[in-house]
Amino acid sequence: MKTFHLGLTARCLLVATAAVTAATAATVNSEDWSSALAEASSLTEQDLKQRGIEAIPDELLAKKKKKKNKNKSNGVKASTSTSTLTFDGQDGELRHFMVRLKDPPVMAKHPPTSGEPLNTRARHVVDYVRFLKDKHETLLSQHLEDTSDSLVLHRYLYTVNGFGLRTMQDIANNFKQHPEVEAVYEAPILEQSLDSSGDRRELTDFTPTFLGLTGKGQAWSQGYTGEDVVVGIIDTGIVPEHPSFADVKTPINGNTGKLKEYGPLPDSFTGVSCTFGNEEYNPDDKPFECNNKIVLARCYAEALSNVTDPTMPCGGDGARLTEGSFLSARDEDSHGTHVTGTAAGNYGVEALNSDGEFLGLISGIAPRARIAVYKAGWSFDGLIRRLPYLSILQAIEDAVTDGVDVINMSFGGGASNSVDSYDIALLNAATGGIFTIASAGNGGGEGTVGNPATLPWVTAVASSFDGNLRPDGTRSDFLLEILEPEAIPGAPFYAIVGSGSNASATVENLDVAFSGELKAADPLLACDPVINDLTRKIAFVIRGGCNFVDKIANVVEAGAQAMVLYNDGLAPDRLGPVDMLVTGAEVLAVSVSFEDGSNILAALDNNETVVSAPSFDFSSADVVDDFSSRGPGAYADIIKPDITAPGSDVLAAIAFDDID
Repeated sequence: MKTFHLGLTARCLLVATAAVTAATAATVNSEDWSSALAEASSLTEQDLKQRGIEAIPDELLAKKKKKKNKNKSNGVKASTSTSTLTFDGQDGELRHFMVRLKDPPVMAKHPPTSGEPLNTRARHVVDYVRFLKDKHETLLSQHLEDTSDSLVLHRYLYTVNGFGLRTMQDIANNFKQHPEVEAVYEAPILEQSLDSSGDRRELTDFTPTFLGLTGKGQAWSQGYTGEDVVVGIIDTGIVPEHPSFADVKTPINGNTGKLKEYGPLPDSFTGVSCTFGNEEYNPDDKPFECNNKIVLARCYAEALSNVTDPTMPCGGDGARLTEGSFLSARDEDSHGTHVTGTAAGNYGVEALNSDGEFLGLISGIAPRARIAVYKAGWSFDGLIRRLPYLSILQAIEDAVTDGVDVINMSFGGGASNSVDSYDIALLNAATGGIFTIASAGNGGGEGTVGNPATLPWVTAVASSFDGNLRPDGTRSDFLLEILEPEAIPGAPFYAIVGSGSNASATVENLDVAFSGELKAADPLLACDPVINDLTRKIAFVIRGGCNFVDKIANVVEAGAQAMVLYNDGLAPDRLGPVDMLVTGAEVLAVSVSFEDGSNILAALDNNETVVSAPSFDFSSADVVDDFSSRGPGAYADIIKPDITAPGSDVLAAIAFDDID
């Protein structure tokens, strides 16, 4: 296969590991969900009855209320901030609102036969859709006919019954009074910060082997390669020209067996859309025809547009996107491309780093799966990623009606135990036989799992390591032993080796660099020139204030032979060791957690001599990463995350500047 440069997006969780492969044989039984819902979710009785769940014992209702209050008092906070995009308008701000109606959506009114996709052309489905549309039109005409500033952004019929609006608060309030309306609430735009400090996850092509997929008698050899499974990826789009997504012959058994073409699409998949090549908006948006690997590509820009029109690419003019965006399903961010390659990329793609060095052959976990792209996330100035709530909801709706087998969501919002349209849509997707999966989140710390991973009917995946070595054979971590003094609490300390240093992180080099006396830099931030003498010492610094490479340069100028950085503890995801990208650094550097660093600093402040030496006699395989969100979840009696899988050291496709 053709060789391409590859890279890695920061903190991207591997959310489709064994789960996607298992989905080739798994279906969801709606009866199995009924008992879980009655006992564990915060759905109202009316919501449950609309799902076909009738009697709920009083003691379970009491238990739900008790748990709900408990979660509220615990003050579980979101791991990722959300905000609402506002618009200038007459008499106040225009905002996004979700209006949910009381009539059940199609998937609840006419659920498909167990294991079968929804037949959107069935007469009873067509008639019911027309019935719902007529009600939408009646309701909208009553409340919006005299409001030229308001826009209907989305209409939902299949997984949830309602519509998304851009309008003013007082107009949204009017909908609440209508007897056909169940709920009206503001629909946020999820914002995820893109860390530009140099914090980066490292690379490996080892994951399929680590998971036990590639060997004789293991999953791939048994046919669990994702054959004819359509994986719907709701994310930031895709770079379709990447060889990980090429419609070419690949091994029938994942990594072995004869080469086989991708055949015609499964009859159950009926979606038709391939939105690429909007060169009028961005000349670099090259045309691309979907094929038997990338079977569909949709995008949703209505919530980030001034003018909306279903005939426009992505449904709107994209006026509120950042410069350089693609008003198409093409990925300008890399997150969606990386997630898709991890889940369903072809086997045997050669990976090179930016220096042209061969890193190995990479593969998705379900390498024979087909890919349906739903671009609902957009990068803004390289600093934040925005995913409008209404866009995500439309993507779920389309994925269900298109006929995907898996819905993959590598994003998250705040933890909540109150039901909304988002939750109901995913519930109806799950009861329709679609495997729904989400990353647990990147919040770190207790109680930071966010929606949709908190939902009982969504499989939540935490991030873990798959070993100590990087693709070039150097170490990624070790234990920092403390030889003096003997009683520093918590020693030995887990340390992650920064990547990109000019000094190779071999065992021998690490042993020399980190055997010696630790000394705190002055100033401890080390963002300005260090004024104390660190000759032949291991500099000890704290995170923050500047890039990691700047800290290393300043301590090296003061004579240091290596550097230990400890996290600053300023947020739940800044507690554990940080995986530093230190390209070009003159010496080796490692990081330790906030707690461990605080214990070391206490000894240094007490004028004790702290002497360290590295230990390599351990494995970090299956250790949950510090940044990975942890439970408990927001719903009563539901353990979250559900599973863990390698997510820290994943080498997979990214967006590249020059597709030639």
